Amino acid sequence: MGCLIKAEKLQKYYRSGRHKTAAIHPLDFEVARGSLFAIRGNNGSGKSTLVRLVAGLAEPTAGTLLINTLPPLQSRRRLRTTVVLEGDRSFYWRLRVKQNLRFFSALYNLSFKEFKTRLARLATQWSFTHLLNQRVEALSAGNKRKLALMRALLVQPELLLLDDPCSGLDADSVAQLSQLLVELKQGGTTILFTVADSTTMAEIEDARLDLSQTKRTDR
Repeated sequence: MGCLIKAEKLQKYYRSGRHKTAAIHPLDFEVARGSLFAIRGNNGSGKSTLVRLVAGLAEPTAGTLLINTLPPLQSRRRLRTTVVLEGDRSFYWRLRVKQNLRFFSALYNLSFKEFKTRLARLATQWSFTHLLNQRVEALSAGNKRKLALMRALLVQPELLLLDDPCSGLDADSVAQLSQLLVELKQGGTTILFTVADSTTMAEIEDARLDLSQTKRTDR
């Protein structure tokens, strides 16, 4: 497979006057290309911070982080990457669901024909068809979460970063998400996701990094 993401002595901390708070303790890990990699740990263990570092939305305090042998921001110019952050609100709330999804898919040069095909499949799998013409602001919190995930899955990225993707989803939706992620992986997508507990979607992961113990486990 080869290595897509590599971190060496990666650290992130925040300063407040003379004090500094560690968000990420020194980490060494690798994510294989085309794998499903889980980042697990309790709340406050640094999961979201690590996703933001990989996404290029924050800079490390020390150490190195390379994606496809490049720093995160540079890699995104060459590697089709999508990110879903916890509490993602980056939609046009007064537009309809389908309008939002078409706008964001066009940013990734997805043709209208391909958009319709992929959207129909995702909407059917997630029982979302009846919501496609609703305004985003009218959706429930759980359906807004599904919408954020659908937007990421539509473009079939090379690298998919998911921060707490199971938040707000019921058990059936988590099972559907697991199936979709496995299919994406089989298509060559590398997927990194965070989750607080040790069992959710454990059956699909290839490796994990437990930030509660700062230990990587291969499967």
